[in-house]
Amino acid sequence: MSAVGVEVCLGVWAANFIIGLLFDSTPLAQAIVLGPVQIIGGIILGILVGLGFHFIVELLKREADRMPNGKYAQEHIDGVMNLSYAVFLFFSTGFVFFGYGHKLAGGGAVMTVFFAATVAHMWIKDNDKELMAQKTNFGLKLATTWDMVVMVALFSMVGVGVTLSKIFNSTFFPKAIAVVAASTGSRALAIFVVQSASPLTWKEKLLVCGGYVGKATAQAAIGPVALATITSEIASQGLTPDRALKLEYAQNVASLAILYILVCAPIASLTLTKLGPAILPRDMAQR
Repeated sequence: MSAVGVEVCLGVWAANFIIGLLFDSTPLAQAIVLGPVQIIGGIILGILVGLGFHFIVELLKREADRMPNGKYAQEHIDGVMNLSYAVFLFFSTGFVFFGYGHKLAGGGAVMTVFFAATVAHMWIKDNDKELMAQKTNFGLKLATTWDMVVMVALFSMVGVGVTLSKIFNSTFFPKAIAVVAASTGSRALAIFVVQSASPLTWKEKLLVCGGYVGKATAQAAIGPVALATITSEIASQGLTPDRALKLEYAQNVASLAILYILVCAPIASLTLTKLGPAILPRDMAQR
């Protein structure tokens, strides 16, 4: 799970760095400087906001007195958790949209990840049952929000402006499949290598590789960015031969992101659901 957060941060920054150079007018020197600034600034701000959020939650809890058993009334805790979760989503969403709005998407992603990581750390570092229950509460809420809202919106919106005919044609499809195969193979190899110190068996490591390659949220989120960038530029400044070429390239980027999802998501699903129970120890597979 930690690797997912790190990869999202670096992946979002790298993708936006390249998109900025190819499809926007961002100067090279500025794009290079903004890279480490976004990462370092995102880490610092994310940690600071996370600490502030933790202390605000504690203040909200103390608005009521504890019962004789030392616990807060469940109704009070539920109210605090619901309000805190709404604030948590507000900050997280705000970081992401602020980053995209100011061409600092990498910084927004880093800030969001470290904000959430700091909150989680503050709630588990002392093994306090009350704080750990808060983390569990947030985890369940986040899982529900992800399944019921984010997944639906993310994968529905990624296909806007892209038709199947632009993906499945003799010109684009063979080259795109080659790119997907090469990138997926490289990604799986890297995942296998970083598990070298893990106590897992080689079969279990391969299972991790198969499951991880299907993680396509970054592709879904970043895929349409280039297309949106050049489309906005054309709308405001008009179509030129150079922008028409960039529009074609951006369309290819968006189409490739969708193809990656279509190919890799089923691979990950089949790997985990079919091979997982056979490879994992029986007691672990049944959890």
